[in-house]
Amino acid sequence: MMSQTEINDSQQVNASQGAVIGQMANDVLQTSTIQSMVAGEATMKRTPASLKSSDKTMEAGHPYLKQILDLHHAYSPVYHPHSPADYAPATPSSPASTPPVPTPVPQVTILGPFNTNYIAFDNGVPVGGSASLTLHSDGTYSFNGSFHDSGAPSYNVEFSWVIVGAAGTAYSFTASGHMAGTFESGSRDCIWTQSNRNDDIALHWDELTSGYTWRWQAYVNWNVQSAVDSLVSALKAAGTVIATVVAVVAVVA
Repeated sequence: MMSQTEINDSQQVNASQGAVIGQMANDVLQTSTIQSMVAGEATMKRTPASLKSSDKTMEAGHPYLKQILDLHHAYSPVYHPHSPADYAPATPSSPASTPPVPTPVPQVTILGPFNTNYIAFDNGVPVGGSASLTLHSDGTYSFNGSFHDSGAPSYNVEFSWVIVGAAGTAYSFTASGHMAGTFESGSRDCIWTQSNRNDDIALHWDELTSGYTWRWQAYVNWNVQSAVDSLVSALKAAGTVIATVVAVVAVVA
């Protein structure tokens, strides 16, 4: 049996250990306030097919040049002394042919799917994930993503994707959610799957297929609207002209 002194000493040790563990847990939880950001971007500039010439046209110069030269040589008199050919009309080498009908340009009906690949944050943030975006000519879209918290602290994740058409109309797709860490009950995952239709995408489809620039940014512990503003500012700083921003969807996962 332990003496009263031994019991008191044991209680003091347990209280001291509990204070240390509590302080460690508090320190870990405080790291969830760390902000971090990751970004990716791409640009596609399409040359209209009407401005492209086929190789045969380029080699011939003018599409009717060969026919003109054939007719010119056929009807030009060639002098041969004492030859009956001097008095015989020349025969055209070949009848004029119909110029080739240009091949119609196939209509682009889908952009994407665009993928971020795996996203990892710096500053020791134990959060990772990915997202994808697909647009269709009828205005429908698919915006999907998932992030996972593998650490002790909890995090809020914000994801934004902006795609800008050739005329400067930008379309924003955002998602946000909470991921629980070890010290909080709840899901460690933030997952969204959003498919819908936007009239502006269908209305300005030709602008998107003429050339587009997109950029995505992923954040932890940021404000969603600040995330979109930061993304638009980054595009403008890179030289992208943005006249207006259409908020297509804001998912809360």
